Amino acid sequence: MNQVRTFQIRLPRGDHEDVLDAWGDLAGRAIRYIHVRMAKAHREMEGLAKAEQAAFLREEKNALKRDTIKAFGISGRQYNGLFAQLMGLWESRRELAKVDVDRLKARIDRKRKAVDQLTKRLEKDRSARKALAEKSAAAAKKGRPEPLPTKSQARALLDSEARRKIRFSLHQGKRKLASLEHDLEKARASAAKTSVPRIVFGGKGLMRERLAIHPNDAQSLAAWRRKWSRRRSAGFMLIGGSDEAYGNKSCKMMMDGAGRVRLDLRLPDGLGLGKHLSIGGIEMPDFGRPELEAAMRRNLRPGNRIALTYRFVRDPEFRSDRLSAWRVCITVKVVIEELAPAIRRLGVDTNADHLALALIDGDGNPLEKWRIPLPLRGKTSGQRAAIIGDAAARVCAIAREHDAGIVLEALDFGKKKKELADARKRALPEHARYARMLSSLAYRQIGEAIQRRAEREGIAVDRVNPAYTSLIGEVNFARRYGMTRHQGAAVAIARRACGFSERINYIHGHRGRRSALPSPEEARRHVWRHWAVVHRERSATAASARREHSAHPSGRGKSPGSIGQEILQRKVP
Repeated sequence: MNQVRTFQIRLPRGDHEDVLDAWGDLAGRAIRYIHVRMAKAHREMEGLAKAEQAAFLREEKNALKRDTIKAFGISGRQYNGLFAQLMGLWESRRELAKVDVDRLKARIDRKRKAVDQLTKRLEKDRSARKALAEKSAAAAKKGRPEPLPTKSQARALLDSEARRKIRFSLHQGKRKLASLEHDLEKARASAAKTSVPRIVFGGKGLMRERLAIHPNDAQSLAAWRRKWSRRRSAGFMLIGGSDEAYGNKSCKMMMDGAGRVRLDLRLPDGLGLGKHLSIGGIEMPDFGRPELEAAMRRNLRPGNRIALTYRFVRDPEFRSDRLSAWRVCITVKVVIEELAPAIRRLGVDTNADHLALALIDGDGNPLEKWRIPLPLRGKTSGQRAAIIGDAAARVCAIAREHDAGIVLEALDFGKKKKELADARKRALPEHARYARMLSSLAYRQIGEAIQRRAEREGIAVDRVNPAYTSLIGEVNFARRYGMTRHQGAAVAIARRACGFSERINYIHGHRGRRSALPSPEEARRHVWRHWAVVHRERSATAASARREHSAHPSGRGKSPGSIGQEILQRKVP
């Protein structure tokens, strides 16, 4: 099995830093030039027929490559690296736009429901006042006293202050809804494959800093321009190929003795600083050393070479007396030995503040369970990445220790948050604390970290549909095996990867012992139909418990632990 991996090496300080700064500036100007030309080509392409668009774009790309090589004095391979870097930036913007589309859709649905509720509230008030006015007029004609409103009318009637607040909230809600729908249209346009993303080379944050500087503050403007220039020239990429010497024509990596490496770079002619640059004495870190040494040995033999891609990045905030602000990220394809298919399975259920793990044998019986904390709330992005990496390493260590394959949920970020939010609603207390945990949940990052770590160690990873796994874990496994509902969900996830079906456990988990066999019509239904019924009934019971809980704030109502008890006494249809 092949896996593409990237390793980072920090360069030492030296005269090469000035050359890399000049190269970064040249690459930044070239990338911006390519972006402008490509954006213009896409705009001109819109008026053509689909059959003509591909030929037109191909001609424009060829012309752009010739013009860029001539204008900036770079080689064809160096241009390919810059073009790939820009296309990767475009694609990342489109992917972010797709995430924005999903996020805006969810916000629009919530806002539309809130607007509908306010509209219905005003409509009920209007109907109640109209009916009461008609009754009062009829009573006045007959000389009777003014009638009192009924109970339903009394609940629907609003005083003038409440009516004013609801009308104001409704007006602002409609304005916000229109704004969100406008943003959704923009996000959809940005997510299209043929769209040209809007890119601020240097960053929007730094551009906003410029707006806060007074035009007469010359010193601050000069400092900002220096920072802006360095941000726009902070790196370049060199793409390699398996048919090239040392895996890359523009940058050759070779051993330099004493466990160090040397990089020999082919400089662009447009720099006017010579043909080559040699950077020696580079200390190779322990992480990634075997893979990089194996790649260097392979590239010494023609016919067995492997492509290496180098991306040079300058960190403007990095400070060290020995190491440079420049680092190089080396991407290489690594061959990983796959282990034999595992009989045991380790199910992983991702939650807002922890990972729930459960190990099953080949017959689907739970063997062991674990809980790995994930305290992500309030942490920086680097701290969160470190915590998630440690958790992924722990999961893989458990799987390797027990010779088990890992099973994850094939669920996207938004659906997982919705599932946990529904669980939070059923739990009642500490809503604010749980909402903060949900906001810090990095579900996609957690899944990718476990997936990559497992592939690196040769551990098989499966993904399954997680439909009703939390409910199945709570009903079938939690009480029976003395585990939490999340660990029960991990058991259900692992069993589903083995192909086991989950019938409702009437003895240990749900409504006591069943008194009759299922009907033939019920027996033919998919088992998820039965779980859907259980889910609806438990949700209805939880809603009733919430109403009683709010009606008895002193605690005389139902406690969170009693939610769903009535459902244990009813029958599934």
